[in-house]
Amino acid sequence: MRARIFDADRIRTTTEPSDVSVAVAGGTPVWIDLDRRSPEADALLRDGLKLHPATVEDVWSDRMTPKVERFDGYVYMRVQAVAGLEGHAPRLAELDVVLGPGWVISHDDSRVVSEQVAAEVERAPRLLGKGPAWIAHALLDRAVERWVPVLETLDASLERLEAEVLPFFRDIHDHFLDLADMAAGYPDRAGAAFDACVSVQSARMNEVMKTLTLISTIMLPLTFIAGLYGMNFQYIPELTWKYGDFVALAVMAALALGIVAAFRRRGWLGRDF
Repeated sequence: MRARIFDADRIRTTTEPSDVSVAVAGGTPVWIDLDRRSPEADALLRDGLKLHPATVEDVWSDRMTPKVERFDGYVYMRVQAVAGLEGHAPRLAELDVVLGPGWVISHDDSRVVSEQVAAEVERAPRLLGKGPAWIAHALLDRAVERWVPVLETLDASLERLEAEVLPFFRDIHDHFLDLADMAAGYPDRAGAAFDACVSVQSARMNEVMKTLTLISTIMLPLTFIAGLYGMNFQYIPELTWKYGDFVALAVMAALALGIVAAFRRRGWLGRDF
């Protein structure tokens, strides 16, 4: 155990539990950095700082799950820091922090976090004068910062994997996009072709109906004349006339030609009709 006591703008380091008890009783800011478990350290935690037995066991135990617990007079926090790398896998170490009124306790298995903060405090003793809360914040902050290189390495590895695997799938994705763009226009093109086909059929039907109508119009007066002189009455004008048949045919021919000529002038019949 090593304790750093902020005394008159300087840091006094001690390993005696009695010095720590005096500093805590006097309200002097003190940082207690634990290393190995000992009866003296347990007595200081239980009797001098009044920590709960469960907290004492948590401080000395090795557990991987983060934890924050609030007790009467202090707060217990546990996080996992990166102590180093074994190949590409991080080697983890537990960091326990107990923050109380005027004091802070740390237990760092790897010593990397606590030694880094201790070096800062040794260079600038006034930092410990900011209070134990600042020491707790610095310890937790450095523990989190040690994860940054690990995540950067992981990110670089993932980028390499993506570069090796995804280019082929991107090519397939581009092909799918091209096919989707091609297929997106097919419904419109098919609809336009169907509408054009319907329009052509309608135009042809109109031409057929027009032709039939014109033929019916030409035949109507001819049918009337033929029907008139085909009635079975005895007294019909020109019925017994020698040239009546030729005259009727001539009249029907003249009517037909007249109607055809009228249609041609209006443009309803082509020149080849």
